[in-house]
Amino acid sequence: MATEIITRIALARYLVKDSIEPNSVEDSIRKAVNAFLENQCGRVFEADASDRSEKITVDNVYTDVFFLQKPPVISFTSLLSGRTSQTTVSADSYEVDTERATITKVSGYFTKGVNAYTAKYKGGYASNSIPDDLQLLAKSIMARAIMKVDKHRHGISSVSTAQGATQYFFDDLEKFEVMLLESYSLNRF
Repeated sequence: MATEIITRIALARYLVKDSIEPNSVEDSIRKAVNAFLENQCGRVFEADASDRSEKITVDNVYTDVFFLQKPPVISFTSLLSGRTSQTTVSADSYEVDTERATITKVSGYFTKGVNAYTAKYKGGYASNSIPDDLQLLAKSIMARAIMKVDKHRHGISSVSTAQGATQYFFDDLEKFEVMLLESYSLNRF
């Protein structure tokens, strides 16, 4: 189940407001920042520590590392190969880095194919445990964007999609925000 890095209640507290109304400008910015952080980090932040089964496609014959898309990894259960009749890959043939959420082949390469592997692991943040620095990053971007919207939308751009949603673009991240964003990004390599 996907989560929000910052809820309406948390944003209201941060902005010292009684509440943030659903579908208000503040709420739209909050949703946009949550989506922006997930997109920039190349990962989905989950609020539950649940069992996961992730299909892995190998596009390149020289692939020796998989990046799991829903870290953090709490514990790794197994790696299966094959699309229909799956077999367990020997644990001696790969290493799992739970911090970086990677599976690395010890020698050689993984076999190429669509949904060639399935990784089974327990992952995600336990309830109410989104890291404080990630929450601070989201609040900082949101607060600055809201202040700019209040000042005639200077420094923030938006576009409406065909589904009626509004997407906001943030063009002036602070240095500490960039550093925090990079620390959570799976797009580093």
